[in-house]
Amino acid sequence: LIRPQQKKIKEHKEILSKIKRGDEIITAGGIFCKVSRIIDDHKVEVEISNNVKIIISKPTITSVINKTPETKS
Repeated sequence: LIRPQQKKIKEHKEILSKIKRGDEIITAGGIFCKVSRIIDDHKVEVEISNNVKIIISKPTITSVINKTPETKS
């Protein structure tokens, strides 16, 4: 019973650590938005409409819809 919960928490933390600018995400409130910038480990600035940006708590991100392709440097 505890193991599946721990696994789900670990996967969620991994998803949050890989989020970067340009990713399209869904918040826990059901808001579809695009990541504008990562402020720190706990806050992300997202764009919900043209020129409408808000700051959300990173743990409220439930899933990543469309990841931006990684660029090789």
